[in-house]
Amino acid sequence: MSTGEARARAADFAPNHDENFPIAFMLAPRDVRDDMRAVYAYCRVTDDIGDAGVATPKERLEALDAWEAGLHAAIDGRGDDPVLIAVADVIRRRSLPVEQFERLVEANRIDQRISRWDTHEDLLGYCTHSATPVGRMVLGVLGIDNVRSIALSDATCEGLQLVNFWQDIRRDLDERDRVYLPREDMDLFGVSVDDLRAPAASPALR
Repeated sequence: MSTGEARARAADFAPNHDENFPIAFMLAPRDVRDDMRAVYAYCRVTDDIGDAGVATPKERLEALDAWEAGLHAAIDGRGDDPVLIAVADVIRRRSLPVEQFERLVEANRIDQRISRWDTHEDLLGYCTHSATPVGRMVLGVLGIDNVRSIALSDATCEGLQLVNFWQDIRRDLDERDRVYLPREDMDLFGVSVDDLRAPAASPALR
C-alpha cells in the first residue's frame, strides 16, 4: 500500500468515531490536517485495542505488543496497516519522537494490569502515558517545541484526562472494572465502590 493510499484511509477514519478531537481538524492549517488525522487514527486504534470488544487482558497485551511492533516496522518501511503506514510517514517527515507513540501503547498495557489507583500522584503518573503524549504529538505536528508550550500542553492534557475519568466513572466501573479515583481521595471523603455504582451520587461522592 502506498503512503498516499494509507493517508487517505487514515483520513477517512476520524469522521467514523464519535469524539471531539476530529472537530479540531477543521481548525488546523491545511498543510497539517492529514497529519493530524493520521495521529488521531493511531491514538484511536491504540485505545480500541486496549478497551474495545471482549478480549482478555492477556489477548489485549499480545495485541498491543503486535501493534507496537507494527509501528516500528512501518517506520522502517515495512508493513501493510494503513494507519501505521500513515502515522509512520508523519513521524519520519516531522521528526517526531517515537517514544510518545510508545507511551500511549504502554498506557493501554497498564490498563490491563492495574484497575485501581492508590494516590493522586500515581494517577498523574499514568496520565504521562495516557494523556500528555497526545498533546506532544500534536505540538510536534504543528512544529512547536518550546518548553512553555509543552508544559501548558501537558497540564491541559492531564486536566482533560481527569475530567474524562470523572464523567465516565460508572461506565469504566461497569464495563471494565476500573476505578480512576485514587483510593486516598475516596477514603478521605468516605466514598465506596458501591457509591460509584449507585444510580444517584451519594453526599460523600458529591
